[in-house]
Amino acid sequence: MVLSGTLREFILADVFQLLAQQKITGKLLLNNNADEGVILFKDGTIVCAYKDTEKFETKLENYLQHTNKVRNSDCKSLFSSYKDDLAGLTKEILSLSLISEADLSTFAEITIEDITCSLFLWNKGSYRFSSIRSVDRFIPLKTSIPVENIVMEAMRRVDEWNRMQGTINDDTIFVKIGNELSSDNIADADPINNPEGYLSQKINGTSPVKELVLSSALSQYKVYETLNLLLTTNRIAPLSDKISKSVQAALEKKHRKIDAGLFSIILSSVITVAVILVVLLLSSGIFKGIIFQGVTVQEFLSRTESPRAVLNEKLHISKLFLRSYHRNEEITSIDTLLKFNLISKKEAILHSLEEKRQSK
Repeated sequence: MVLSGTLREFILADVFQLLAQQKITGKLLLNNNADEGVILFKDGTIVCAYKDTEKFETKLENYLQHTNKVRNSDCKSLFSSYKDDLAGLTKEILSLSLISEADLSTFAEITIEDITCSLFLWNKGSYRFSSIRSVDRFIPLKTSIPVENIVMEAMRRVDEWNRMQGTINDDTIFVKIGNELSSDNIADADPINNPEGYLSQKINGTSPVKELVLSSALSQYKVYETLNLLLTTNRIAPLSDKISKSVQAALEKKHRKIDAGLFSIILSSVITVAVILVVLLLSSGIFKGIIFQGVTVQEFLSRTESPRAVLNEKLHISKLFLRSYHRNEEITSIDTLLKFNLISKKEAILHSLEEKRQSK
């Protein structure tokens, strides 16, 4: 079955109801021109959902890192090993006892519900549904949420979301007020059972809401909902837009300086290593030349043994010719032989090497 259209023409709730009635298994792809969302159905119930900016596995990874039950590097390796296999990933996490089955099931259901409901805020864009034979590998545990529950909850959240955005937006920065949020009883607050305590740990007066969403185990809606609760109970306060922008500008400037410093250090290190390598290579060449110079000369002389014998005979005949012609013993030097073209320059060099060898 293939179903497609625009969100302006067809209310998303009606699409959900149609898929539930037909008890269809497949993938519903939504696009609002800025983000893409996917909702997976199995026999007409919702089993998983994700967006480009919000995924269940990312939230689960943040959760495990918060509990400190697994090292960051091991966590990255675990999640990369089960890419696009949520069923295998959640099964492995349970086998490693990183989280209880009850907590993982609750966490999966809450996160998938939050992501699915957030897609109801899209009032423009397109949708397309395609049937798939099996979606089992994309289902965390045995998650299954009735469409009716999602539709009712989504309708309620639309008004709540619009109301919260009157005081909270992605760039808002909050600070803690009072002593309650600074107590030790929130040091290890669980994001499932105590979202207020968990999120308050991340409020530091410098991180905007969008960073809280990215770094936390809570969904975007749950972050907004929790911040709104803390705000209405006077446990946090927002910085003014002017101060927030100043804080962000200062942090960005600091990050640029840090990045520039790191770049300079890396560049200096690379240049230093390159210089050292060049020096070592040159030293190696010179050292090799010094050590093996004698061997090289000997090998050369060995290879030219036969030509040297011929040369010696030629030199002897040339010297006899000059002596008899000029009647002078001193006129038989190598330079004289070269002058009268009795030997070539190559033969003169070969003769010089032979004399050096004999002198040793």
